[in-house]
Amino acid sequence: MTKQQTVELLQKQLPGFYSVDQVIKMINDIEEDGQVQAYNENQLDDLVETIREKVGSRLRRLDSSDVVEFDSAEFELNGNEISLYTVDVASESIADEAADAAEDAIKEFFKTPQEAV
Repeated sequence: MTKQQTVELLQKQLPGFYSVDQVIKMINDIEEDGQVQAYNENQLDDLVETIREKVGSRLRRLDSSDVVEFDSAEFELNGNEISLYTVDVASESIADEAADAAEDAIKEFFKTPQEAV
């Protein structure tokens, strides 16, 4: 039973219907998952730094085949010199890597005590 379920159950009953012991038992039966954890500014700064590190690490591991759409490459010939004129960036691939890294960092930060064990 969650805190909200307990409150709703109590609101449905007539005043004085439950004894003090029954109310205490219901409150003790509230699932810990229903509690909101407050985080201070330093903890949130740590989360931001962790996300930054994980995203940076993930992006540094990418190679050219993960970042460049080779099929879109266009070249220009200037005398004896061939220049790469344009090439598309695989932005979806990069965004996916960054999002995955951020998700991993957030999930690690918000692990419940049971998951952390």
